[in-house]
Amino acid sequence: MGASYRPVGTLMPFTNENTLLKAQQANAMDKFHAHYEAAVAEARRHLGRTYPLHIGGKELQGNGTFDDTNPANTTEVVGRFQKGTAEHVKQAVAAAKAAFPAWAATPWDERVRIFERAADIMAERKFELAAYMTLENGKNRTEAIYDVDEATDFLRYYAWQMREHKGYAITMGEPFPGEKCTSVMRPWGVFAVVGPFNFPLAIPTGMATGAMITGNTVVLKPASDTPLMSYLLHDILKAAGLPAGVFNLVTGGGRDVGQPLLEHPDVQGVVFTGSKEVGMKNYSMFVGHRPRPYIAEMGGKNAIVVTAKADLTKAVTGVVKSAFGFGGQKCSAASRCYVHESKYDEFVQRFTEEARKVKVAEPSGRDADMGPLINEGAVKTFEEAVQKAKAAGGRFLVGGTTLKEGAFAKGNYVTPTAVVDLPAGHEAFRNEYFVPFVAITKYRDFDAVITEVNAVEYGLTSGIFSEDPAEIQAYFDRVEAGVVYGNRARGGSTGAMVGGQSFGGWKFSATTSRGAGGPHYLEQFLREQSRTLVTGPWARTGSNSTSPWERPSQAPLFVIPSNDWQGNPCLFEAVRRLKNATNKTKRLRQVGGDGRLYDPPLCHPLASCRGPCGSPGCACLRAHDCHHVLGVPGLLLVGRLVRLRILLLQRHLPLRARRRERLRLLRRQHLPRDVCRGERPHDCGRQGGQRALGHRQLPLQLP
Repeated sequence: MGASYRPVGTLMPFTNENTLLKAQQANAMDKFHAHYEAAVAEARRHLGRTYPLHIGGKELQGNGTFDDTNPANTTEVVGRFQKGTAEHVKQAVAAAKAAFPAWAATPWDERVRIFERAADIMAERKFELAAYMTLENGKNRTEAIYDVDEATDFLRYYAWQMREHKGYAITMGEPFPGEKCTSVMRPWGVFAVVGPFNFPLAIPTGMATGAMITGNTVVLKPASDTPLMSYLLHDILKAAGLPAGVFNLVTGGGRDVGQPLLEHPDVQGVVFTGSKEVGMKNYSMFVGHRPRPYIAEMGGKNAIVVTAKADLTKAVTGVVKSAFGFGGQKCSAASRCYVHESKYDEFVQRFTEEARKVKVAEPSGRDADMGPLINEGAVKTFEEAVQKAKAAGGRFLVGGTTLKEGAFAKGNYVTPTAVVDLPAGHEAFRNEYFVPFVAITKYRDFDAVITEVNAVEYGLTSGIFSEDPAEIQAYFDRVEAGVVYGNRARGGSTGAMVGGQSFGGWKFSATTSRGAGGPHYLEQFLREQSRTLVTGPWARTGSNSTSPWERPSQAPLFVIPSNDWQGNPCLFEAVRRLKNATNKTKRLRQVGGDGRLYDPPLCHPLASCRGPCGSPGCACLRAHDCHHVLGVPGLLLVGRLVRLRILLLQRHLPLRARRRERLRLLRRQHLPRDVCRGERPHDCGRQGGQRALGHRQLPLQLP
């Protein structure tokens, strides 16, 4: 039913939404189709509405509107959206900045509950969201529901991660006595989120949630081809209880909105998904001013290798799905394939047969395998790639044409395309096209093909088909890609699932190499603050001292169990001998429950004494030995004896005196249960205020 994890403690495991898989397993596909088709019919009733900007909890108008059209029928207006301006960007950043202090101070578990509610709302509206997505960006029902499920998974998984890490606050070690050290991850401030068209709900949801759930605030600029999905995301977050100003939505072009947003001085971080050219330009500009997080995913030129030991049934299915799913408009799409020469002819034949079965149709139809490309620019890119392949002598196994007649006349339709016989080093093996176009070639040497796979500037995903585990492991170890698959027929290079495959690239595919939907993603939105608080008597070593060991008069503290040290000749003699032996002890004092130093004979029970571990009656050995023995008061010996244990004192007592002191304590001490905390060696069974004398063994070897 999807990826599932058993966390530490009582935290419930994370499980993927996986709507389609659940429907298939329950034999409920007819119900699935009925829900989707009803949602499409309802969505068509609301086409053409005008949508506002959302800034600081207010709806604002822009400098005119632009049309968001259906790529399957470009005459159909899905919605009209505001043309934001640089002034709107200023207002949005100001609103996000104003909301940041209160949002960052909100307890992490309260923030988590908001996003868990958002996930529940999104899951309830999944078919509505999938229907709008089909109409806005041309995904078929399968791809659309996967997109919505992924967005829901992001909300739940990042909430799960926050709970798993307890808000990213960790108790550290204690380098010196009394130093309480913690590592706290803290938010940066305002994040600019720039979303893509190809996963118009999942990717903006994941990026914005990563920023907000960790305490940052957001200004989102969606792709102009798909602004409706970001608007619906805003509705869901608002319904979940997200405070005003935490999430701000500004629609418009890159020059009018995107550039002013990235250049704004109050923007502390950027999350971007798009092309390498735009991503690297923005990276240089944004990070060049001052160190700030820039989290970008910038595409890939993804390869699949089919070895001589491959199962061709798996390989053919995996390559076809990865190359032509959503028209190749995925960062992870397979756009090049290397087949061992011994399998090449058979693979080409079977691949051609399978690729011809891919049906191009209006995407809301039940039988549509591939819908339209997102816009005319994508169609032009496809046509240019075809012409360059023809000029280089390539042979087309399938496709290579643009569809402009009949039902395709008003949309951006092309055919799934595969080409062979291109020369080595052709741009089809190097450049990202982002269209349904895959170049296939043969290879002979395994080492050589890995070198060829790594010869591009991208490193996002890659796949291998082989029935030899050692061959797969060698490929995993040597390929330069952030996401790798072995024998994955459901997607040879595509289909990463939240909580299963962290989605992040190497080289020019990404800037951080910490994948979305993975265990390290949220850390990118936080910066570490190391906190040290000195507590207890060690805090009075002076403002100019970095360690309690540096001042002779404030040496480590050691506890001597006693009722009255002055009236106990055995312990008094032990102290005297210890002083004479070391010539280091300067004075005897006691520490009260409030941590202050007192002169004798004032005493305090050991139950109020807290050692370095912070627990009452601890037996820590760094600063002092709080041996919680029989509930007697604790006397503190102040000296410069590093790591001296209380047992050392016993060496200065004769055996007879040691036994006499033990017997005296057994007979005379009152042992209330709420003071004495002995567990294994003895049990203090207080009964009606009577003395407990039934100890079989003392917890320590007393003097």
